Amino acid sequence: MQFKPESFPRSMRIRKTREYNALYTGKRVSGPLFVIHYKYMGTHSKAGITVSKKVSKSAVVRNTLKRRLREIYRLNKTIIPEGISLVIRVLPKAAGADFYEIKREILSLFTLIASKKHSNNVD
Repeated sequence: MQFKPESFPRSMRIRKTREYNALYTGKRVSGPLFVIHYKYMGTHSKAGITVSKKVSKSAVVRNTLKRRLREIYRLNKTIIPEGISLVIRVLPKAAGADFYEIKREILSLFTLIASKKHSNNVD
C-alpha cells in the first residue's frame, strides 16, 4: 500500500504495550513540556504519544494535546533519522501551553535526537 509522505497511517504508530515498553528502556531527551524516549528499532520509524491523567483530568485537554502532537510529528518526521522509533510523553506543564510553544519544544527535541550519532545501537 502506498502512503502519502505527509500521512500518519496506523502502520507508523506504536500501538502495542511491548513496543512502548521497549522504547522506555532506550535513550531519552527531555524539556519542560515533554520527555521523548527513543531507540533504533529497525528500518521503519514509528511514533507513539502518551498523555496521562496527571496532565489533565479532562479528556478534551488530553485528546487535544495528542492531536497537536500527531500533527507536529506528521509534518516534521523527516528530521528524525530513519529507523528511530519514539514515544512522546507529555508532562503536566504542557496542558497550559499553546500550539507554538509545543511545536517549538518538539522541534528542538527532534533536532537534538537527530544530532546524536546513530548506528544500529543509538549512543
